[in-house]
Amino acid sequence: MTNGEKAGIREVFNMVKPLGEGQVRIETKLDTFIELYNKAHEALENKVDKASDCIKGKISIRAFALWLSSAVIVIGAILSYLKFLKVM
Repeated sequence: MTNGEKAGIREVFNMVKPLGEGQVRIETKLDTFIELYNKAHEALENKVDKASDCIKGKISIRAFALWLSSAVIVIGAILSYLKFLKVM
């Protein structure tokens, strides 16, 4: 085909056909990727659920609050003692 000539149906089909085949390959790879992603996401979600159930059963909110308040009191006492000694 030279300049000024019109392309025939067969020539246009031959130009477009590889594009369609490439699109099918891309769609297939994308579908495979999405399927693998969903499986991995479900597996990770299951692991997180199991871990959070395990942690919930071991530590109560009251125990954590008691530990936190004790830690604040101890640190406050140490800082007060250091101020009393004029170290700080």
